[in-house]
Amino acid sequence: MKSVLALVGLACCLAAPVNAQTSRLVVGQYGYDPDNVPLTFETDLVAGFPGSVNWFGGFSFFVQGATCTPQNLVYITTGTFSTELYVTIPGRSPSFVAPTSQTIFGLGYAGGQLYGWAQYASPSGIYRIDTQTGACTLAVASSSELFFALDGNPADGMLYGYSEYGTTGLYRINPNTGEKHRIAPPPPVASFPNAYGSCRGLAVGNNVVYLTNTWNGRELSDPDHVAADNYYAYDLSQGDNGVYVAFPNPYANSTPQGGDSFWYNPSVVPTVPVPANDVCATATPVGEGSFAFDTSWANTDGLSGCGGFNDVWFRYTPTQSYYAQISTCGGADFDTILSAYAGCTDAEVDCNDDSQACPVQSTIGMQVTAGVPVWVRVSGWSPDDRGPGMLTIGPCPGINIDSQPASRTINACTATASSSTADFFVRFTANASGRGDITYQWHRNGVPLSDIGSGSTEEYGVLNTQGWSMIIIRPTAADAGVYTCVLGSAECNQPISVTTQPATLFFCAADFNCAGGVTVQDIFDFLAAYFGGDLRADINGVGGISVQDIFDFLAAYFAGCP
Repeated sequence: MKSVLALVGLACCLAAPVNAQTSRLVVGQYGYDPDNVPLTFETDLVAGFPGSVNWFGGFSFFVQGATCTPQNLVYITTGTFSTELYVTIPGRSPSFVAPTSQTIFGLGYAGGQLYGWAQYASPSGIYRIDTQTGACTLAVASSSELFFALDGNPADGMLYGYSEYGTTGLYRINPNTGEKHRIAPPPPVASFPNAYGSCRGLAVGNNVVYLTNTWNGRELSDPDHVAADNYYAYDLSQGDNGVYVAFPNPYANSTPQGGDSFWYNPSVVPTVPVPANDVCATATPVGEGSFAFDTSWANTDGLSGCGGFNDVWFRYTPTQSYYAQISTCGGADFDTILSAYAGCTDAEVDCNDDSQACPVQSTIGMQVTAGVPVWVRVSGWSPDDRGPGMLTIGPCPGINIDSQPASRTINACTATASSSTADFFVRFTANASGRGDITYQWHRNGVPLSDIGSGSTEEYGVLNTQGWSMIIIRPTAADAGVYTCVLGSAECNQPISVTTQPATLFFCAADFNCAGGVTVQDIFDFLAAYFGGDLRADINGVGGISVQDIFDFLAAYFAGCP
């Protein structure tokens, strides 16, 4: 996942009523942007707003639904037909929370509760969203008015939404009783086909509703394209059917397909759950075992040759002297980096970005001494790589051979068997576990094997000698011998190798008629071939038939075959 997270989500965010000069409005778009303008804009609400608006670049992610709490926590939803919930603070990339159980568009925060518009739910409506699990529970059903634009107002604890469907306009919604009250008709936006104007972004701040026209116009190449409509502000203190005040739209020449807006107060310092082990000086003391961590709100204070952001720290004190493995494999859903130090102010001992065992998590293997601590830093590959996880510390694993190769027996017919039969090849397998970077090398009579032949089912060949399954197509007497596989691994920086039990490939010369066993009939069939000059009677393989072949065949016959 080595890419900066591109989020499709953002909505409205509000602090408690404050002086407008200390507040800020953020708007964003969702969809394509033909002019490559910034994904989000924000503005200080200076004196004279909205008459004098100076937009500048804001968050660097797409916008679907978002809202801000009075504590300046910004909740965001991403996606279109399935959504995920993220949380952040102004100016910071979001952290993943959970998938939402309904597809959520606009978001609003009111009365200490997160709400979202769920268009595709049954019934459609405004749903309460659990900020820990993403579970959605119906609060206000609505099948005629569709509130893609939504926000909460701390001044009265109500939700405010704009609907371009049903009886269009601006609404006040009581999330506790389900009452919907239309405050005002739509502002004077343009109409389809010249510019499909619909206010799909909404923010409430200082008891003012800000409507952002985030779905408008057509592509610039369309002959019917017109510039986007203005944004509009509606002062709630004027009551119903008041006046909208227009202010400039930063996306005037763009054609976003949705989006949202939010409001926040920069003077409010967000209250976020910074982890206790956020800095090296407060590293969590641990021994061997598995230990939970969460870098969602961690800062970056460590330096590593492998990089890393949003780090947390552990002070690992070994209980024994041994070769240890420190790992996040299977313990995190994001791209991790591990670093090890002899102390908070000491140089880095080792670091790892991508483990061979788990490509986007990390593993460090190192010799440790009982009682001598090692400081472990857990971080993310990029600023967006953060969240909960599990750090595991213990012995560097060995290689477990889960299945051994089995001995096989072939006869003279194997070398000429048809590929349509099951006995035209021999396969030796060795399955192993314990490490993620296991290598395989097959041997015959102690000599390493290499692939030969074309690998076709019509030609002799020894194939996949570097894999867990080695194949010999149409083996002959020359392939008989003792086979083993050497399994190796350098994971944890600790090279190791183990060898399978031997498996023997027997060539049964006495099964002359290839019946799968040795009987007196094999003697009769051999003698018939011998006296008939059939080279199949060349048992000793010298290239001709002699009385010695009779002696060698009888010796094989009385010795029997496995």
